[in-house]
Amino acid sequence: MIQIEPEDIERIRERLRKMSDLELRKYGRAARDLSDPKKNYGPPNPSFKIQLDEARAEWRKASLRFCRCLARRPRVQFRPPPPLNRFRSC
Repeated sequence: MIQIEPEDIERIRERLRKMSDLELRKYGRAARDLSDPKKNYGPPNPSFKIQLDEARAEWRKASLRFCRCLARRPRVQFRPPPPLNRFRSC
């Protein structure tokens, strides 16, 4: 939920950390739309910009955690299948 009144940044961060990836994306899109001056016909509320920046930072942290998790996995060597011989003689 995007808030009109500014709140403590730590409370915003705490709320964003609890969100799933899908919820975080929806929140970020809503914050982006609310902080866009073209869609609001004038200067946006500064609290929307703060919330958008925090959502982007949390998204970067979450994606970095995911990448690190993938980097810890053991590497599996890919071997292509042998070519099929289509013209087999019987």
